[in-house]
Amino acid sequence: MSSLIQQRRALLEQMMQDDYPGCEFGVVLQDPVVMPLGMTPVVQVPNNCAKLGFYSLTSPQMRAAGLSGQTIAILWTMYASEEREVSFTAGTYTAVQMTINIDEIDNCYIKDKTNNQYLWKGKNVR
Repeated sequence: MSSLIQQRRALLEQMMQDDYPGCEFGVVLQDPVVMPLGMTPVVQVPNNCAKLGFYSLTSPQMRAAGLSGQTIAILWTMYASEEREVSFTAGTYTAVQMTINIDEIDNCYIKDKTNNQYLWKGKNVR
């Protein structure tokens, strides 16, 4: 990757921190890097939540932490304009985090489907 592209990406990531505090940018999940990735902050899952919804146009990775603190990685491929739902026993997960393509960050979200509330969302999500 050229030095100019790396400089521009670093500048973009720095500017995005203002809109998305707590997100981590410049995440590399594969080499060569095929898309600029970011990671949402770790968000708490309510105790009574039994279903989470995730939305990203390209294959995100969702990571959830259980009661004992272990990290559970769930990988999947998503299709354009589809939400992915994950059901589980309420109280199983205490926190969740998702990797995203930063080109799509404004339209991504993590939603508590049990209580119909967003745990994290991009600025275009209403």
